[in-house]
Amino acid sequence: MIPLRVAMIALVTLPLAACHGSKPANAGVIASDDPDAPRQPLPHPQSDGRGVTGMPDARTQPATVDPAIADTTSAPTVIDPPPAPDDTAPAPTSTADSDAKSAVIGDSAEPTVDDAVRVVREYYDAINRGAYDRAYALWSDRGAASGKNLQQFSDGFADTTRDSVDIQRPPASAVEGAAGSRYLEIPVRVIATRRDQGSTTYIGSYVLRRSMVDGASAEQRKWRIQSARLQKDE
Repeated sequence: MIPLRVAMIALVTLPLAACHGSKPANAGVIASDDPDAPRQPLPHPQSDGRGVTGMPDARTQPATVDPAIADTTSAPTVIDPPPAPDDTAPAPTSTADSDAKSAVIGDSAEPTVDDAVRVVREYYDAINRGAYDRAYALWSDRGAASGKNLQQFSDGFADTTRDSVDIQRPPASAVEGAAGSRYLEIPVRVIATRRDQGSTTYIGSYVLRRSMVDGASAEQRKWRIQSARLQKDE
């Protein structure tokens, strides 16, 4: 009887040994000695975000920022350039321009102090050229203000070969107005050279006049010699 029991045990043990190298179907289940006890799963290790080996995960890569939502608070502030000057803006008007414009009536410029000085200079230039008719016309009323006719006026220079004149320009404030006219006195010093080479010096002034009344002609509005006060410089 004993040999038979040993043979039976050997038959049961042999299949169990053959299955030792393979994973049983119920791996991970806790075996119980009680054949009627329920089988429970094996406990799993709790994950803390690291690998099972306990080594840290690979280095975290920086997140890619969408340029559309990137933070722009550190971007440099762009300052708009100042507006270009407006080429259509009117240019500033200087005082000289204002004075020039204020001296215009209609389309004709008002004569100035310099124009009056120019008349006296032209007067003596005409005398030195022998153009007595031109010198005579520079007196008011087409020469009548001289108190002479053209012939008498011309004869007055028969013994004179040349006149040298030194003209003193008066200030603009020297212009005076009365009865629709403007008057300006211009100081002069004249050296008259005679035919015998002698000379006489005269000092004094010329008074020029121009009309300001409505309807005055262009000629009447110009500076013309109204009177002369000359005396010998002793």
